[in-house]
Amino acid sequence: MLGDIRESAYEDGWSGGDTPLVAAKLNSPIAATSKGLTNIRLYYLSMDNKLCEFCYDSGKGWYQGALTNSGFPVAAYTSIAACFLLGSTLKLRVYAQVADNSIQEFGYDSDSNGWQKMTNLGQALTGTSIATCSYSGPAGLSIRTYLQTPNLDLIEKAYDHGKSWYTGGFSIRQAIPRASLAVCAFNASKSGVSLRVYYSGKNDVLLEKAYDGSWYDGGFNQPCIPGSKVACIAWGSVQIRVYFQNGTDVTAVSEWCWNGGWVAGKGALPPA
Repeated sequence: MLGDIRESAYEDGWSGGDTPLVAAKLNSPIAATSKGLTNIRLYYLSMDNKLCEFCYDSGKGWYQGALTNSGFPVAAYTSIAACFLLGSTLKLRVYAQVADNSIQEFGYDSDSNGWQKMTNLGQALTGTSIATCSYSGPAGLSIRTYLQTPNLDLIEKAYDHGKSWYTGGFSIRQAIPRASLAVCAFNASKSGVSLRVYYSGKNDVLLEKAYDGSWYDGGFNQPCIPGSKVACIAWGSVQIRVYFQNGTDVTAVSEWCWNGGWVAGKGALPPA
């Protein structure tokens, strides 16, 4: 069976969500990334558990992406995470769990090379959530990818320009199994970066881990429905939005906003 993927948009107010963009495997994971809204990329699974890509480019509209034709098989229970790399050209990284339960990186750097398998980030818990972000920091290009290990720890896999991947300083010991994960980066410069990781805690709450030179417990603490996924976005210095299910209208996606303090945003994103 197929499930429709829809887009809700904020342009001086929330709208949309009524018209399907594309059909995916029922209960497919979804990941999306954008480059200034000029380029949007959406990732999901086909019926036979292969990575698919749906693309939007300003002036061109929506179309099926090249990753779909690459036919990369992944685990049926995978999550997906995706990010654009900073720079004037379109470069992308997608992370998914493959059949041996490791996390595989797929990369696109140019039309001539197309999509390729890149670094394998090692073993993870079966069905782990995956979150990723990229930024231009002290080392130049940096990527941070978050996952859950087989012993239930939430960890960070880190890439800095000119170095190999390594395990970073972020760690949540003995998290709940298959904890949801989301990450955003902001205030990136040659002197540092700020990161925010949102994750499922015990007793159906979403929590925040913050990095501003070192990791500490953030102030976000909100109840959610069991198994809620979480997504986030940050811009400027600093606006943050977090999206999850807290039981509003039973299944609606709700918004929380940071602008110097946490406040409730849209209670139920359309089409709820």
